[in-house]
Amino acid sequence: MISIFAAATTAALMVIPTRSDREMIAEAQSIVREHGDRVWDGFSQVPLPILLIDEEQETLFCGIRRRYQV
Repeated sequence: MISIFAAATTAALMVIPTRSDREMIAEAQSIVREHGDRVWDGFSQVPLPILLIDEEQETLFCGIRRRYQV
């Protein structure tokens, strides 16, 4: 019973952004990589947490150096 709950919980936590959201995230990552050091030295190399908010939920993507491909 516990393993079923854990699997269901893990599946519920896996959120895949829509194509338009991935495009927006990729653009934000690109801007930070390209111009981040002008804002703050070293800023272009830090992880970029993303809080994705839609009508039904809020999802925080953080701490992983993942670059979204469109």
